[in-house]
Amino acid sequence: MDIDYEALLQSFLTESEEGLVLMEEALMVLERQPHDAEALGTVFRVAHTIKGTAAMFDFATVEQLAHGLEELLDRLRDGSLPVTSDLVSLLLRAVDALRELIPAAAAGREAMGATSQSVLDQLHHHASPATTAPETDSAGTTEPVTDPITDGALASTELATASPGQAPALTVNAKDTTDVEIAALLPLFQAESEESLARMEEALIVLERQPQDQEAVAASLRIAHTIKGNSAFFRLADIEHYAHAIEEVLAQLRTGSIEVTGELVSLLLRAVDGLKENISEASVGDQPMMPAPAILEQLRHAANGDVAADTVVNRLPAGADAKSSESAARFTTRASTSLRVDLERLDRLLNLTGEIGIARSQLAQKLEEPEHSRAAVLETLHEADFIHLELQELVMKLRMVPVGPAFRRYRRTVRDLARAHGKVARLVTEGEEVEVDATVIEHLRDPLTHMVRNALDHGIEPPAVRTAAGKDPCGVLTLRAWHEAGSIVIELADDGAGLDRERVLQRARSAGIVPDGGSLTDQQIEQLIFEPGFTTAETVTDLSGRGVGMDVVRRNIETLRGSVAVTSQRGKGTAITLRLPLTLAIIDGLTVRVASEIFFIPLETVVESVELPADEPQRADGRGVLSLRDTALPYVRLRHLFGLEGAPPARENVIVVERPRQQLAGLVVDALLGQSQAVIKPLARLFRGLPGISGSTILGSGRVALILDLPSLLQLAESTPTATLELR
Repeated sequence: MDIDYEALLQSFLTESEEGLVLMEEALMVLERQPHDAEALGTVFRVAHTIKGTAAMFDFATVEQLAHGLEELLDRLRDGSLPVTSDLVSLLLRAVDALRELIPAAAAGREAMGATSQSVLDQLHHHASPATTAPETDSAGTTEPVTDPITDGALASTELATASPGQAPALTVNAKDTTDVEIAALLPLFQAESEESLARMEEALIVLERQPQDQEAVAASLRIAHTIKGNSAFFRLADIEHYAHAIEEVLAQLRTGSIEVTGELVSLLLRAVDGLKENISEASVGDQPMMPAPAILEQLRHAANGDVAADTVVNRLPAGADAKSSESAARFTTRASTSLRVDLERLDRLLNLTGEIGIARSQLAQKLEEPEHSRAAVLETLHEADFIHLELQELVMKLRMVPVGPAFRRYRRTVRDLARAHGKVARLVTEGEEVEVDATVIEHLRDPLTHMVRNALDHGIEPPAVRTAAGKDPCGVLTLRAWHEAGSIVIELADDGAGLDRERVLQRARSAGIVPDGGSLTDQQIEQLIFEPGFTTAETVTDLSGRGVGMDVVRRNIETLRGSVAVTSQRGKGTAITLRLPLTLAIIDGLTVRVASEIFFIPLETVVESVELPADEPQRADGRGVLSLRDTALPYVRLRHLFGLEGAPPARENVIVVERPRQQLAGLVVDALLGQSQAVIKPLARLFRGLPGISGSTILGSGRVALILDLPSLLQLAESTPTATLELR
């Protein structure tokens, strides 16, 4: 079972504690304002969610107490029982009891203590039928306490009464609310829902392989139930109905009333896509999209067993699974604006900021008092510098996130694309605990997608072909990560057919990428798949044939100051390896000067530096070829490339840098200023898109240095020998 039960349990504990705090706050408001329907609705939502989630984990005592709490709140909602201070006190005691029962149940201690049992008895007593009438207004009409939450029974009724093929009408939208706090929580709702839906996808894919896995069903059911309750809190009725429809199908799976089939899993996965789209739109304040009527109809049929799920699903066009997977990916490309940070790291961050304040005060005092020696001042400065470096390292760690969640998203992609193209494949992930900068994760989404698509189309063979070759009919893609020499290495390997080098070379020659008669090594042939416009596909499909894909991978990875390599063994498979810096915020580099300008060259590209021979001729285009240990080294003068004025010095230096495909090139500069670490600053809008420049940094002297983007800079120098970049 791939679902992490402990992670789900920890999530329940965290969410329950947050919900109980929210419940306490709402009860305090309700005591002051007995007719506050919003506060009452919040308390009911939390109790309802805890009850449902506790049922998923089979925490009977928690479920009983939450249900008793819910029954009493239901009487308050319908106005048959007035809100009093005594009742609020009882409800607060119930919150305290839940706060004790939940962690106890999670630890395996299910017994309900005397205090909790007493609270439950009082809840049942007050929830029993009474004669208290609802309040009336001045006109004498009944005015029950209303609540924005639609419970499960109401949602079920509205779904049942909707006409076939028609989605329930949108009753209330989150944009209509006047509660600023609720609107502010919408982005958090989207972030948590996105994580939960990703886990649901994983669980459904596991369920497809292991139809008897009740843990996968329970995990999916819990997520659908939670999203339904949260959607009700935010007054997103359409999303609530959609989640409820999914919940009904999962509930039937849990009881064994319906069986797990590939078509049913496909239906549930497309329903998850619908939730993603609606939640994403609602979180940014847009009008949520209406749930697809066909999906809702199919969910109702699947839950009722009236029509076999596969007969409904098969009406969809071929390849719908793959398209739905890509559609869902478009709605998750918004970069996350929040990170979950360990509390211990935040405490350490607070301590370090305090220590820096103390060090600054000590340094200022010693500078102001003349009796302190220069050595004492330097010692204090070094102490402050040590604290600063530790603070910088900690801040960088705060941005680090494990690659596991990003990797696991591709299980759905592999499953959908394989089904859409008549193949069987699964994704295996390794090194999920490896951490990398969150920004790097965001930039890896497109390259990894292209790599997965390429592996499924060109690598993994159809089941019949694999069987004939003595392989398992189900292909395996392995996505792994590890740290190596200050970088993160990510590898996608498949056990498919491997590269047909003869065919690759033939197609490259027919496309004019390689001249006829030229001989290439195996490594050079393998690198041809990254050339723009290259493809081995005979026909254009939704996966390949356009010559766009792997060249995008190389371009994007090089933009991240990384490199990409490929190795392949005929009949055994192919592995594509990405090597990237751990963070995009800080860079090690070599500072150089050309005329009056300062440039910063990323250190990972620098091989060595040599002195330019004094007799080297000055060409008008600023280019030349230098003999370096009997090897021709092409070079370009940055003075010429950037159009800088003034005569070069008597002694110039050549920075030898590594280009893609292990080729070397030289950059001629006036002077080397040394190696340093720099914080990358984005360019102003006016200079964005300037070729050869990837950013800027501020030096210790206060000057601004431009960071060179070597791949695009050298490409520009090669393609246009007369090109000049104007920096002024």
